[in-house]
Amino acid sequence: MYAKVRSPDYTLIQATGDITYTGNTLYPQFWMKVDADNNGIADDWELPLAEKFCPYLILHAADQGVRPVPVEIMDRNSDGVLGWQDVLVGVASVGGNTISYVNPDDIWLFNQQEFYSDIYPSMRPIKIGAQIYGGAPSIYILIPCFEWGSIGDTDGSHWYNTWSSVMNQHAGESSYQHGTTYAHLFTPICNGPYVIQYWFFYPFNHWANRHEGDWEHINVVIDSQNPSTATIKRVEYYFHKYVKPCYTQGSDYWTIGGTHPKVYVGGSGTIGSYSGTGSHGSYPKAKKWPDINPWPLRTDETVSGNGLHINFNSYQNIVILPNVHSVHYKNSPLNWMWFGSHWGHPYSEPSAGESLDFLAFISALISLIPGTAPYTSWLMPFAIGVEEVKDEWIDDTTFGPRGPVAQDNLWEHVYTNCGWDEYTED
Repeated sequence: MYAKVRSPDYTLIQATGDITYTGNTLYPQFWMKVDADNNGIADDWELPLAEKFCPYLILHAADQGVRPVPVEIMDRNSDGVLGWQDVLVGVASVGGNTISYVNPDDIWLFNQQEFYSDIYPSMRPIKIGAQIYGGAPSIYILIPCFEWGSIGDTDGSHWYNTWSSVMNQHAGESSYQHGTTYAHLFTPICNGPYVIQYWFFYPFNHWANRHEGDWEHINVVIDSQNPSTATIKRVEYYFHKYVKPCYTQGSDYWTIGGTHPKVYVGGSGTIGSYSGTGSHGSYPKAKKWPDINPWPLRTDETVSGNGLHINFNSYQNIVILPNVHSVHYKNSPLNWMWFGSHWGHPYSEPSAGESLDFLAFISALISLIPGTAPYTSWLMPFAIGVEEVKDEWIDDTTFGPRGPVAQDNLWEHVYTNCGWDEYTED
């Protein structure tokens, strides 16, 4: 018997097989549950599902214990909540030269609207007329970002020292010491039926393409929304613009207890004269992975699997990420989901003693794009003539990643429609 649920606030679980008679009318009975966030999964089953299949992470030892932590680790005003008040806005001229960093409420538009509250809650880079600190009106490039540690200090030793200091401040908190994972559940258009997307936030990446702020994820595809019966259909591992779907436990990937996929966190590698550790890519096995960067930056990565184990099955520090449109952009503790720009300083300088050959190579590629030209500042090579700056170009040139929702080719996507290449070893 076929039934269609007309209310978006419920999801149909199954027909019960029972029928009620009233006169000459048959009333089939169905089992339905509340689905207020309209993701096709019963609301009260989301956390049990996320807990049942939450991955077991094995870190790379050389990364000094850097692990997935709550986003509140980026809290700058020490109120315990991450929100727009913790955002810094890089102010640059239309030529791309950095002027200063200010708070969002220090920026007023020409019509006296407040930059964040009134017009621009998504916090993406933008070119706009504004006044900074009540100064003379002008045209600026505004680049919002979170910052890890001291503003603009992107040296690796500073990152690790800040990590040690902050972790000491949170020594008694499980969500920091034992790790935190964010889970978003959805039903894709194809290749379903149900997906749990696990996101991990690391405050910095000291691999060859070093940057502040690092969001990584995997997808666990399951066959039912009922936690008591659901099993894994496949696990999708994402790393360096590649995805590797794995179907067979015990050979393609491993689990704890058949429900918690093991994730081996990357890793060490070299690109040209750049080398580093802690890419945080999510791998199904510990080994040397060849050619893990798309052309022309082909390089290998060694994933050791000999670091700290993050056992989410025991600690279960899981935060459910709902549909972003159910989150108030300013007043919700999850309003950081709206943040559309960098989760760290827009550009991370190379460490002392390293050459600039790789950056020069990227700069040469940029200069070939129609309508662009090389600039002395890497902050905004595409500023002139652009109203909302195309931040996918910023990401390619400065390595500053965006958050889960802003990565719209990955958020609520599976491997067949995310645009990333499927990884295969030649």
